[in-house]
Amino acid sequence: MSFILTIFLFTQQAICETPSSDLDFYNITAGEAAPYDGKLLTSEALAAILAQQQLEIDTLKVQHAAELEKLRLESSFRYDMLDTKYKLDTDMYNSMILNRDQIIRSYDPQLAYKKADWKFVGGFLSGALITVGVAYSLDKMAY
Repeated sequence: MSFILTIFLFTQQAICETPSSDLDFYNITAGEAAPYDGKLLTSEALAAILAQQQLEIDTLKVQHAAELEKLRLESSFRYDMLDTKYKLDTDMYNSMILNRDQIIRSYDPQLAYKKADWKFVGGFLSGALITVGVAYSLDKMAY
């Protein structure tokens, strides 16, 4: 690859030789013969070309800056949305934990046993009374 690049560079130098090889252009006056084949430009035409190129460069820079700003705003918006969602979720879970802790602190185990005892006693007595009533009814019907 470097061999091809070297040949390309040396070939270009051989084709584009000017009286002063370190210059990018050669000034001539009217009636003077050009030292090489090609196109000659007036200073105004050259200035117009350079101005057009600078305008294109500036336009590309502005478009690039606008695109970067758009991407920055989009990423900032996505970050803000995720951050807000995170904070809301954190607040929700913290309030759930506080509510759970408050219920646990207000829970009285003795009260739970007392409620369970009365339910058990009430159920047992209800079952016993129904059994006695059915047995008494069957006894009366049999005789």
